[in-house]
Amino acid sequence: MDGIWFVSGSHGNSISRNGITNNSQYGIYLSESTFNDISRNSVASNGGGIYIYDDSNRNNISENNITKNDNGIMLSFSSENSICHNDFISNTNQVYTYGSVNTWDNGVEGNYWSNYTGVDLDYDGIGESWYEIDGNDADHFPLMGMFSSFNTSLGYHVNVISNSTIEDFEYFESNSTIKMYVSGEEGVGFCRVSIPHVLINVSNISVIIDDGLTSAIYPNYTLYENGTHRWIYFAYPHSIRKIDIIPEFPSTVILLLASVFIAFVVILAKKKLSRNVITE
Repeated sequence: MDGIWFVSGSHGNSISRNGITNNSQYGIYLSESTFNDISRNSVASNGGGIYIYDDSNRNNISENNITKNDNGIMLSFSSENSICHNDFISNTNQVYTYGSVNTWDNGVEGNYWSNYTGVDLDYDGIGESWYEIDGNDADHFPLMGMFSSFNTSLGYHVNVISNSTIEDFEYFESNSTIKMYVSGEEGVGFCRVSIPHVLINVSNISVIIDDGLTSAIYPNYTLYENGTHRWIYFAYPHSIRKIDIIPEFPSTVILLLASVFIAFVVILAKKKLSRNVITE
């Protein structure tokens, strides 16, 4: 039994936001099908998670949670597919490829692999060594934590790579701030966050942990910039933590606003004093 099956000229389809579990054969199967988008699916406990077969080229496979399948993803005689920002967790075989050459990262970030043994020496949430797929392919930017994408009230997504559990994510349009709670049992947790400029578009960003009671570890708020997004990184001792990401306005702007407020208060005080003098 298969979950979703596309064969012989199934082009340009979107397979998204499905829960595909407990199929004896394949969760998602593509054969001779191109330019399809497979994204944001939960593919778990199948014989094969995703099978891309027989000239199924130039498909996009992204933001899927692929867990506890006999084979996480299989590609046979299918190339030029983009496979990025997926979470491969505890599959018996994470990847099987044959006669295929594909792309496993976007030049900045790749996928999360639960069996990756590399380390992150420069504290950016990306492993220092490649995750080898086969002799032709590798994930050059393996993620050190799972990938999550959160929608906001403005329709833009904030992407978070973290080894923590993330809950209660919120974006507040009124003051351009992000709030979330993270948790973990032991060790050091981290978040690598990609923030669209349209959500927080200032030159400086601050991260406040536990209302200032916990200091960020290895903070880097100018990690990467591409013109539309900014990436930031911070870590913390694992526990339940409240995280606030806020715009930090330049001190000159703060001083100017304070001066305007003080001037306004002085004018009001003078008017009140003038009325009192006339009354007397």
